[in-house]
Amino acid sequence: MESCVRPDAGIGTFAVRAPLRLQGDVLNQLRHVGGAADRLLTIQDRDPCSPSFGSFHYAYWRDKTSDFADVRFQEAGAMLGLLSLPAFDVLREAEGWPSREALMAAFSAGLANLAREQYPEGCWDEWYKGERGFAVTGFTTVAYGLAAILLDDGLDARDRDLLSRILKHAMRSCLKVARLRASPPPAPSPARPPGFGHLGRL
Repeated sequence: MESCVRPDAGIGTFAVRAPLRLQGDVLNQLRHVGGAADRLLTIQDRDPCSPSFGSFHYAYWRDKTSDFADVRFQEAGAMLGLLSLPAFDVLREAEGWPSREALMAAFSAGLANLAREQYPEGCWDEWYKGERGFAVTGFTTVAYGLAAILLDDGLDARDRDLLSRILKHAMRSCLKVARLRASPPPAPSPARPPGFGHLGRL
């Protein structure tokens, strides 16, 4: 099976200059991901009055079996945003994926939640409350960084501004940790030669 995506997607949305044909495993993987979009929408907190509005961590906002939000779940929002790209218009309609409006609404809500969960220093939690993890901050930054690049003009001004601020804080956090890890450890103090302890009593 082969599928075409729109050739006029433009800069920022894959910069497609000629008809792009997806086939084989690439198309099957894309169809699998797109087919999960409806299920992802059902696990997102979509109540605007909820303090966890936009969260994809179902165990946190719905089941209450977690006392903190694992931000890795928010990467679903980036994926849903990417599925809204004009490049996928034909495939989205043929496969019965959610509308572009529904996908972007989920992206915007997920982005707002991502901002609320971000610590002032730019990091997030994954495994436990107060973790301020490097891995979750790095992976989430990559996911939303790609969304920022590829969605580009598809973002409204408010989302673009919020996404820019989130990513800047997150990148500063990652760079700070990376610099700390790259710094050489302090040189050990030279060992005192044996037998010289009495010199202090002279």
